[in-house]
Amino acid sequence: MLPYSYALIGTLYIGLLMKNLYESHMVGNLFTNIYNPFLTAWALLSILFWIPAIGKKQILSLLHNLVFFFLLVKDVIMQIFSSEYNEILKNDMKIYTMSLLLNLGSFIVVLLFSFVIWQNKKSKSY
Repeated sequence: MLPYSYALIGTLYIGLLMKNLYESHMVGNLFTNIYNPFLTAWALLSILFWIPAIGKKQILSLLHNLVFFFLLVKDVIMQIFSSEYNEILKNDMKIYTMSLLLNLGSFIVVLLFSFVIWQNKKSKSY
């Protein structure tokens, strides 16, 4: 269920981008508000996990997620060598904590949804 939870997070992220597009009223303003287009495109690739053939391969979800953990490790290492990265590391910890809570919440939603579908199929078979 983890890849589907990850795909749900990607879908929510597209919703956030659409909201920003609606608020900016211009596509050009949206692209100027994207600070790191590579990470944005990488995050949008998580939607591919809705495809059952890709969603069944949990290793792909893990490999896709490692990019974001690499950035955290990079910031920790940079903070060791330079004290000015202290605020960046604090900000990253807040972001990763909120991300962890969001991922946990989406995992619970996906589990509940799959349980409801399983119970529905089970009741129809009797």
